[in-house]
Amino acid sequence: MPDPMVPKNSEPAPTPEPKDEVESSPTSDSSALTPSASSAAGNESKSQTRSPASLAEFIDYAYARNGRRLTLREQDALAIAVASVDGDFWDRLPGLAQQDTLLAVPKEILLAAIPRRRNIEAWQRLHRVCAIALESHQVSSMLMSEVAGDNRTIEDLKSVLRQASRMKMPTPAKPDSARPMSKAKAATLRTNVLYTLALWAFTRHEINSTEMIHILYECIWKSEAQHVKSITDIWRNLPDLKESACIGLVGDVFFAEAEALRSEAAHVRQLAEAAQSRVKELTLGVATLEDQLEEERRRTSGLTQELDLARGEHETAVSHLRDEFERLRSRVLRRLLRELELLEEGMLALRRDPPRTQVMEDHGDRAITGIREEVKALQSETIE
Repeated sequence: MPDPMVPKNSEPAPTPEPKDEVESSPTSDSSALTPSASSAAGNESKSQTRSPASLAEFIDYAYARNGRRLTLREQDALAIAVASVDGDFWDRLPGLAQQDTLLAVPKEILLAAIPRRRNIEAWQRLHRVCAIALESHQVSSMLMSEVAGDNRTIEDLKSVLRQASRMKMPTPAKPDSARPMSKAKAATLRTNVLYTLALWAFTRHEINSTEMIHILYECIWKSEAQHVKSITDIWRNLPDLKESACIGLVGDVFFAEAEALRSEAAHVRQLAEAAQSRVKELTLGVATLEDQLEEERRRTSGLTQELDLARGEHETAVSHLRDEFERLRSRVLRRLLRELELLEEGMLALRRDPPRTQVMEDHGDRAITGIREEVKALQSETIE
């Protein structure tokens, strides 16, 4: 999904590149950065203006504006990048940050510097200034170490933002004052701490804008929305939204994701319907196959019964044939033995001296008759 925070016609860059002149807020000057020679002391000259000549002049100017919107032109970023920075500036920077009790300036410095990120030297210097400011402020210093490391994860940032949203703001209005901070200023301080830490981490770790919106929603906006109880509260707070375009961008992110989820859900629904249709077809096919299988089971069962019956009949027939064969065999064997005995007796009668031919004739006739009768009996049984 394209980053909704980047305009469609812009060149690819870590952040969108706006025009050189960014429209100032109603409370800011309409010109670009215009500190006078005495701006380091916090006094602005309305009659005589000039561009910042160094990083120190720009930061002094930023703190002199007390959190009002800043504009950083290309030539200003070039001056910040090429001008040398003495050690005295870095030494007095924590003091400036501590005097900024509402932590209003670092966020504006980052927002002014983001369009000039292609000037790497200027960007690194301004980013370092904001890191020192966050590390020096009495509230953000307790959280900065948890987001500044190289190996920090999205979950670490979420944990820090949740911790900041629940953190109790300091009572004194200023470090050297005993006067308590008003509820409105405490709320402003909490908001500045949350969004400055988020913006610094966003630029430090190059988090995608869409993912950053999700982080802000999960850690800040979602919990704050729980305090709005009715439509009356919503309409009462709507006029306080001064930048409706930002709400539109955030809405675009969630609407785009909702549309993507809706399309995905529709696609999944189509797949589910196709799967259900396929399941119905397969169910009908399975039912048909089960009917066919049951029919085959019944047919196989009938064939098995027929086979068992045929096997039984065959075994019975074989048993009867075996018995009949044994009966015939025994009968034929008895007849043959009997006739053989007659023939043996006739042969003995012929061998006598003198031979007794009449005995042989008698026994031979009897044997022949018996054999012929047996043959007829066998022929008769074969025909039956």
